[in-house]
Amino acid sequence: EQARGVISMQLPVIAAVTLCAGILGAFLFSRWFARPITELSGAARRVAKGDYSARVTPRGHDELAVLAQDFNTMTREVARSNELQRDLLANISHDLRTPLTLIKGYAETVRDLTGADAEKRTAQMDVIIDETDRLSSLVNDILDLSKLQAGVTEMNMTVFDLSERLSGVISRFDILKENDGIIIKLEAEDNIVINADITKLEQVVYNLINNAVTYTGDDNTVIVRLFRKEGGLIRFEVTDHGDGIAPEYLPYIWDRYYKVSERNKTHKRAKMGSGIGLSIVKKIMEDHGGKVWATSRLGIGTIMYFVLRKYQEVPMK
Repeated sequence: EQARGVISMQLPVIAAVTLCAGILGAFLFSRWFARPITELSGAARRVAKGDYSARVTPRGHDELAVLAQDFNTMTREVARSNELQRDLLANISHDLRTPLTLIKGYAETVRDLTGADAEKRTAQMDVIIDETDRLSSLVNDILDLSKLQAGVTEMNMTVFDLSERLSGVISRFDILKENDGIIIKLEAEDNIVINADITKLEQVVYNLINNAVTYTGDDNTVIVRLFRKEGGLIRFEVTDHGDGIAPEYLPYIWDRYYKVSERNKTHKRAKMGSGIGLSIVKKIMEDHGGKVWATSRLGIGTIMYFVLRKYQEVPMK
C-alpha cells in the first residue's frame, strides 16, 4: 500500500518530466530538421535581392543535402549568366559607339570640308557606308539570336544540294579577297544533299567562315571542307591558321554572353559585331537536331565543324 502511494505521488512528476523532455526534444529536433530549410529560404531571398554569392552548406546525404547542392549550382550559374550578360551589354555598347562616332565624324567632315572634293568625299562616304553595314550586322545578329532563343522562328525544311550552295555563300567574301587578300579554299564533294532550312543553314555556314576570316593567321587563308562520313552523315568544317584558342576558353565560345578575358591573347574579340555569331550557329544546329564542335591548337589554328545526316529517299513499298 505504501509503494502504491509512492508511485501515485511520483507518477505526475514522471509524466511532467517526460512531457517536458518530449517537448524539448521535439523543439530541438524541429530546429535541427528545419535548419537546412531555413538556410535555403534565407539564401533564396538573398539571391532574389541580387546577392548571387549566397550559398548553403549541404549536411549529410539526404534529399535536403542534394537540394542544397543543386541550389549552389543554380546560384553559380545565375551569377555567371548575370556577369556575362553585363559583359555582352558592354560589348554591344562599345560596338555601337565606335561606328556611330565614325559615321558622325565623317558626315561632319563631308558637310564642312570635303563636300566639293569628289575623291575625298567618296572615300569618306565609303567609310560611312561600311560602318552602317557594321551596325546593321550587329543589330541583325541580336535580333536573330533573340528570335531563335524565343522559339518564334519556324523551320522551313527543304531538300537541297549543300555542295552547290557553298559557292554562293563564299562569293559574299569576294570583297575581302580584293581588299585584304583573304583566300578561301573550297574542298567540297559533289552532290551532298540534305534536308534542312536553307536560309538558316547558310547563316551557319556564313558565320563559321566569317569567324575564321576574322581570326585567320598571317597566311590569310581559310579552308572550307564538305565531305561524306560513314553512317549516312556529312561533315562541314572551316579551318583557319590563326593563333588558336586556349583549352580553358574553348568550351565557352558558343556562349551567347561570352566575353574573352583581355588576358587571353590567343583569342581576339570579333572585328565585326558583338561576337554572338557562334551562339546563333549553336542554336540553329540544335534546331536541326545536330551539334557544332571546335578543336584548336595554340599557334596552329582552329577547326569548327558540324555533322548532319544526309538526305535519303525512303523507297516506295
